[in-house]
Amino acid sequence: MGPKGAPNATSAMQLINAALDPQAQARSAKIIEYGPTNLKALNTGAITPARMAKLPTAPQNLSKQLLTSPEWYASAQGTAAMERFARFLQR
Repeated sequence: MGPKGAPNATSAMQLINAALDPQAQARSAKIIEYGPTNLKALNTGAITPARMAKLPTAPQNLSKQLLTSPEWYASAQGTAAMERFARFLQR
């Protein structure tokens, strides 16, 4: 749902639906290694087994993923870790 009274709510929903379409997500997965959010894209036949092996949302990889915690990232410990990581990247 978009914001109440949005001037282009119907168009916005059409765009979201198009982006979530399994075929569209399968095409994206061919060039972006994020993996599709709509797991039906994995069953379209458009993604090769070699490519699927690299995608984080492929069945063989999905169970290895971790959930992030916004609370941890907002904590002092999370902030300190991100600062250390930023310094590491700047070396």
